[in-house]
Amino acid sequence: MRFLTRLAKLVIGVAIGIVLSEVTLYFMPRSLLPKEFGILDRVYDARGAWTSMMNGDDYLGYKLKPQLDLQFPSEGRSIEIRTTTHGLGDIGFRDIGTKAPFDAVAIGDSYTLCDDVSVEACWVKQVSDATGMSIATLGVNGYSTLAEARVLERYGRQLHPKLVLLGIFPNDFKDNVNFDEWTRSGTSNLWTWLGAKRGRGDFGRWLADHSTIYRMIDGAMRVRGRKIDKYQDQNLDFIFRVDRWWLDLAQDTENDPGWHLMQRAILDIKRTSDEMGAQLVVLLFPPKEQIYWEIAQRFAPGKEHLNVGHPLEVVRDFLHANGIGYCEFVEPLRAEAKRGRQLYHRISHHWNDDGNQVGAQVVIQCLAGMQRLNGAAGSVRAAAVQ
Repeated sequence: MRFLTRLAKLVIGVAIGIVLSEVTLYFMPRSLLPKEFGILDRVYDARGAWTSMMNGDDYLGYKLKPQLDLQFPSEGRSIEIRTTTHGLGDIGFRDIGTKAPFDAVAIGDSYTLCDDVSVEACWVKQVSDATGMSIATLGVNGYSTLAEARVLERYGRQLHPKLVLLGIFPNDFKDNVNFDEWTRSGTSNLWTWLGAKRGRGDFGRWLADHSTIYRMIDGAMRVRGRKIDKYQDQNLDFIFRVDRWWLDLAQDTENDPGWHLMQRAILDIKRTSDEMGAQLVVLLFPPKEQIYWEIAQRFAPGKEHLNVGHPLEVVRDFLHANGIGYCEFVEPLRAEAKRGRQLYHRISHHWNDDGNQVGAQVVIQCLAGMQRLNGAAGSVRAAAVQ
């Protein structure tokens, strides 16, 4: 009996200590805490907000909710996110102010959604304004190339575009594998299924939304001792993610299971585009570690001579072999990076406002060059591009 009394007192004492610690951390100004707390807040706040913006979908895995109007927690600021249905039913797409009839649609993941930047900074909006084309962005955070093929088939067709812009980012390789596995899982929500696969259920997500201590423990388990790679000089301030999966992908892209799935998806997207009478153009988005590799390589000892651009080069060669147009961003972004310009956010892998501006100019010039080269009627209004 005495043992149980002591145990109860111990449990109560620990619980009170946890509650007091949570309250202290909640009210303590983040400026007084190490920067790592800010990184945790950014990651978990964004993940929680992102989850609340989505509904499960047995065809796409998940989809944006329609008629959203909220402030999304980005790095050091909030970004307004509004969604519209484009008249396509119970689904949302980011509203960037463009209207039907649409000349073009952009499909992809968070790069095509223009995550972490305002509508005004979004490269899709800038290309639309500069070319005179009305472009709808159908991009959604975390989508794979397989999911994007389904978006175009079910929703893009109904918008009757003459141009399809497909964004590809290196994490699409592993996202394709996850999506392919999910299609055989018998579940209707890829995000919930993926959380369960990684050992994080609904209760874990609730704790991540409400407990700083849980965020610290879960964050430590996620990185499993991997240090945070920080770099700062007079112009640049970055958190780099030189992840093992990315380095492995760069070494052997051709045999990656996600690559075989991506090839199938690209050809499906090409087939759908052809059936619509639309021109397909693929946008090859590089990660910030590739653009700033001269700096980032110091966080990957022994990998200094690795061709980290190999994954996108493999995609490019496949596109060329199949007669699919594409736009590359590496050289223009590196040229600006060498001038000391920060083109990506400090923590996330997304372009910041400057990166979106450079990216938009690359797309505009690329499309104009294709117009001059092949004279694809109606795909680009060349006069407006000049």
